[in-house]
Amino acid sequence: SSMENLLLLLVNDYTLSLYYDDALHDLSQFYKSRSYDDLAIEYYNKLLSQTIDEKFMANAYLSKGMIYFKNSRVDEAINEFLYVVNNFPRTVFFKEALSGLQAAYLSLGNIDVYLEMIDTLPQFSISQSEQDSLVYNTAFMKFSENEFQTSSIAFDKYINRFEKGIFIEDAIYYNAISLLNIFDTSGAIVMYEKLVESSDLLYKKDALSFLARYYYLNKNYLESNMYYQKINKMDTDNALKRESIIRLMYLNESIDSNNAYNYAKDVLLLAKKDNWLISRAKLIIARYQFDQGNYSKSKITFSQVLKLSSYDEGAEAKYYLSYLTFLDDSLDLAEAMIFNLIDEYTNDYFVAKSFVLLSDIYVLKNNNFQAKATLESVIENCEIDELVNIARFKWERIVEKDNIKKKDINNSSFSFIEITDEDIQYTIEEYDLDYNDSIKIESDSLNTIID
Repeated sequence: SSMENLLLLLVNDYTLSLYYDDALHDLSQFYKSRSYDDLAIEYYNKLLSQTIDEKFMANAYLSKGMIYFKNSRVDEAINEFLYVVNNFPRTVFFKEALSGLQAAYLSLGNIDVYLEMIDTLPQFSISQSEQDSLVYNTAFMKFSENEFQTSSIAFDKYINRFEKGIFIEDAIYYNAISLLNIFDTSGAIVMYEKLVESSDLLYKKDALSFLARYYYLNKNYLESNMYYQKINKMDTDNALKRESIIRLMYLNESIDSNNAYNYAKDVLLLAKKDNWLISRAKLIIARYQFDQGNYSKSKITFSQVLKLSSYDEGAEAKYYLSYLTFLDDSLDLAEAMIFNLIDEYTNDYFVAKSFVLLSDIYVLKNNNFQAKATLESVIENCEIDELVNIARFKWERIVEKDNIKKKDINNSSFSFIEITDEDIQYTIEEYDLDYNDSIKIESDSLNTIID
């Protein structure tokens, strides 16, 4: 351009001119404004080697700092800005250099150095609220650039320095996310626990849902239960409310059957629910009714479960219905129901439990031999210690009673009557054959199911 040509002519041919410094300054500014960064730096350096004008010098150092900063040469930019701050405090460029330093230290995520430097300047100070904002913005800038390791360190600094800071809840929340992104789950949990009492509903909801889900997935049901209860008391969105009610029902199955019963009733009031969810809720209700001794109500509810589920819930309902029938002294019907359960369901626990109940039926029918065989099949084939121990205990009790009977018979006095071969009808072998076959069929069916 004609302006550039004239300035170059002056700079090259009139080095002794009164306007030589002005020409170098204007040419540097011209190149800077058009982003000819290397040329701008070259002419700022020429200006600095020639001039003694304080304003020209301060502007040259400041402008070089801005060019370096724009080109991500942050350390070089800091050196230039610091030179202005330390050497030209009375010029208009002083505050601009401070702003440049602030931006540079912000970009490094190290605003503390800037704040320490400000403390050394008696003619300049920034308020507590400005410092608060600066430290928070430093951390958040790094967070927004996905530099989570740096942002977490910066958020920690903010949290420790400004316990009641303007952005304290934001800092804790974004620190939790930063920590999750660097796989520091335990650190994130500490942050989320701080937010549980937060006044910001969004942060509180996010904290509670994270903690409730985390402990649920890690099978820490007491902790999870506590956080889901807090969610349930909040005025929150329908999806989270639904999740909390359903999980509170599951969690309380092993914690508090009374609570589980109440949450199960709430589950049945939900707008959307499939057969599996309904069957689970009704099963919990039926169990509670049974435990309370309300057998007639529980029988109705277990029957409803049976219609809804052919899986584990159905197996449990069928077992309880068999047991209730057994309690009614309908032994033949209870026996038939147990065999039906064994045929239709694959749940190891309730199949084995049904065999144990079957042994009780045989005992009441004075068929100790088959009762023992049934219990032996549980002891040999079942892998659930609780049921194996029950089966072993029942087996030992039957053997004990049989031994007492044998002793009583041996100690009794008998009258001997002579019987001839013709008086005996040999039907006993046929009976034993059928009897053993029936035991074998039962034992085989248990082996198949449990294997």
